[in-house]
Amino acid sequence: MPISVDGSYDRPSQGKTEAGRTPGGAAADPPVPDAVLELQSALTSILASSEILRDYPDMPEVERARFLEAVIAEGKRLDRMVSRMVERSEFNCPAEADPV
Repeated sequence: MPISVDGSYDRPSQGKTEAGRTPGGAAADPPVPDAVLELQSALTSILASSEILRDYPDMPEVERARFLEAVIAEGKRLDRMVSRMVERSEFNCPAEADPV
């Protein structure tokens, strides 16, 4: 999937109509929510940076620090996204009734 300049995914429409069906009328797969793509993007960045740090132990300290900062920044971004999801789900879900 191509990534735009701002780091978000550019998702092609793949010929789907507005009702979520392909031009032939067959039901299309449901769209992946943007939040899931953002989570995947952050995880991919963390994994890639971590693997580079593991695979190149003799990397210059300046580069190592850059990759560590990327891991920390993406981890914080994941934390914020998950926190927002939890807050939204708590707001939208009614509290469970007390057991009798």
